[in-house]
Amino acid sequence: MKRILLYILLLLPCTLLHAQTVTNVDARQEGQNIVITFNMDKPTDVSLYYSTSGKYGTYKLIDSKYLSKQRISSTEYRYTWDVLGQCGDFSFNNVVFRVEAKEIKTMPFLISFGGFYSLINNELGTIYKIGYKAVYLGLKTNFLIIESNAKLQSTAQGSYYVKNSEEVSRWSATLGLNLLRHERFSFYTGLGYGFRNYYATILSPDAAQNGKICKITDNSAKGLEMECGVNLFMSDYFGYSIGYSVLAFKYSELTGGIILRW
Repeated sequence: MKRILLYILLLLPCTLLHAQTVTNVDARQEGQNIVITFNMDKPTDVSLYYSTSGKYGTYKLIDSKYLSKQRISSTEYRYTWDVLGQCGDFSFNNVVFRVEAKEIKTMPFLISFGGFYSLINNELGTIYKIGYKAVYLGLKTNFLIIESNAKLQSTAQGSYYVKNSEEVSRWSATLGLNLLRHERFSFYTGLGYGFRNYYATILSPDAAQNGKICKITDNSAKGLEMECGVNLFMSDYFGYSIGYSVLAFKYSELTGGIILRW
């Protein structure tokens, strides 16, 4: 039959990380559970450990799935441990508990460098982002600027492109939000303005257009740029992003990047 029996219950002073303050730590047996209470000056990530061989023994992590967590007030917390659920029989005479409190890092600054790939036209380019807390600014470009005032529809009668002369100028700027920010992930969404101008050298019976670099209007687009995706952080300072964007409800792109934050 499972049982819990504690002859001596000790509390080791809690380990404090990043200047977090934990006070009034107490532990007691209530029925078949152990209740640990403490005060914290602000929300943190808390880990509880126990040792059955005294203060200088080996500590084992209390599994969070056997912990019931309750915030009693703005600073007071109560953790109830289903000790039999995790350990089975628990009968020792020198049990020590340790509380570790790690301050949640906000990591307000973020920069990102990455790229985009067009799902339709096999086009590539780069993306830059800079963020502070929940807000970020983004720039997407392939750094190509073409000076041409000539415009032509691709269906213009008697005109056609010179093979392998096509070029695309792609630029956009977005303002967005990092949502549901967590220590290891966040979601982002943004809106902005962008354009994709498609150029080609034209052969045409119209002498005024023949041999010119023209903007092909029905293969170009400008207007609302929308994007969304997820940021995944492998550590406190490094991560990567994957996402999707669309320009003027017409051109879709996959995006990705490397993230630095501090």
